[in-house]
Amino acid sequence: YEDKVRISVSNLDLNFLDALPEDMKSGAMGSLQDLILKVVAPKFDMDLEMVYGADQTNPYRLQAIEHAQSPINRHPVTG
Repeated sequence: YEDKVRISVSNLDLNFLDALPEDMKSGAMGSLQDLILKVVAPKFDMDLEMVYGADQTNPYRLQAIEHAQSPINRHPVTG
């Protein structure tokens, strides 16, 4: 089995970003993304990527998503 999955481990709805002027949104989104990656991600013992709108339901939902991995656990010796 070769397919991989990515699991969302945290969702933060940052809908207040929509109230910002257009010229400030992308800067604020980037700053929050960096801050949360530095402050929140280390609390989880895994490599995470912070992605806005990954589930396509809310463009202001910041999700902490694991890197792609096999959905099947295999024994490290016997496979």
